[in-house]
Amino acid sequence: MLLKADQQAENKFSVPPKIKFNYENLKFVTETSTYRVYEAETRDFNTKHSIRILDRTKEFVKHHFDLAATLFVQELLWLQSRYPGSVFTNTFEIGENGTQIACATLPYLPMTSQFDENLKDCQAMEKLISNVISDIAFLWKDLQLRNIVNALGTENFCYMKEKKGFFLGNWAQIIESSVPEKQDLTVSTALSGNIRSGLLTSQDLNSEIKELAFTLLKMTGINYASIKKFQEMQDIEPEIYDFAVKKALGDAFKDSQRLQSLVERMLSLDPQKLPKLEELRIKEEGTSITPTPRLEESKQSIGGQQTDTTPSLLKTSFQIGLS
Repeated sequence: MLLKADQQAENKFSVPPKIKFNYENLKFVTETSTYRVYEAETRDFNTKHSIRILDRTKEFVKHHFDLAATLFVQELLWLQSRYPGSVFTNTFEIGENGTQIACATLPYLPMTSQFDENLKDCQAMEKLISNVISDIAFLWKDLQLRNIVNALGTENFCYMKEKKGFFLGNWAQIIESSVPEKQDLTVSTALSGNIRSGLLTSQDLNSEIKELAFTLLKMTGINYASIKKFQEMQDIEPEIYDFAVKKALGDAFKDSQRLQSLVERMLSLDPQKLPKLEELRIKEEGTSITPTPRLEESKQSIGGQQTDTTPSLLKTSFQIGLS
C-alpha cells in the first residue's frame, strides 16, 4: 500500500492522452532520474514498444525542468541517430503547458534485468564496448559531461534487441552525481574552443575507458578486486600489474584473444598503450555505420561548401556552476 505522500506523488504522474489512446497494457519497467519507462502494446496490432514519460515527481525535474526536458529530447534524438527507426516520432507528445513529455521507442531493457547469458559471448562484449564508446565520446565532447560510466553504473546500460545495440540512458544522472547538494545548474549553448578543436583521443577518455573495462568485468562476473587495488597503488611495478590483469582475464576471454588483448590494453597503466578509439569501435556489415560523435566534424558538401549537419539541439553543452 502506498503511503499518503507516495500516493500524492503518484497522482501527479500521469500517462499522456495520446499514449493512452494508442497503447494498452502498460507495464512499468524502470525509472531514471527524470523519466519512467513502460512496456506497452499498440491497440491496433498489439506490437510491443517501450514508452518513455518525463516524470515531474522527480526532484531533478522539479528543480531543473528545462534541463531535464532538454536531456529527455536529446536522448531520443541521439538514440534515433544511432539506431535509425528506433524512435517513433509520430508518438512524441508534449502536453499540459509543456510539462508533460512522452515518446515511444522500440523495446529495450536495462542490462541489469537481462542479457546475463549473452554477455558471455565475446562478440556481444565487443559490440557493447563499441556502442558505449560512441555514446561516451558524444557525451564527453559535445555535452562536456565527465565521469560518465562511473555516474551511470550498470543499471543505465541498455540493450535494444531489435537493433542488436547497446546505449547509455539516464543522462541526467551524470549531472546529478557531479553537483554538490544545494548547488544550482546553469546551461550554456556555447562550446569552448579547446574542446571543439582537434580530434578526440583515447588519452582524453583515459578514465572512461578504464571504468568501462571494469564495468564489463563486473557484468561478466570476473573478480577484478586485485586489479583495482593494484591500479590505485602509486608505486606498483607495471609487470606485477600486467600479470594481475592477464590472470583475471585469461579464463574469462579464452575464446577470443582479440577481446582479451583489447580489455588488457583498456586497463593499461600507461595511457599511451590504450587502444585507439577506432579500435574500440567495430563496423558491422549490412548496417549503417554509427556516426563518430565529434571524432570528426559531421559535415555534408553542399555546392562545394562544407556544412555542419549535426542537429543543433545535440550541440548544447551543460556547465555546472554556482548560481
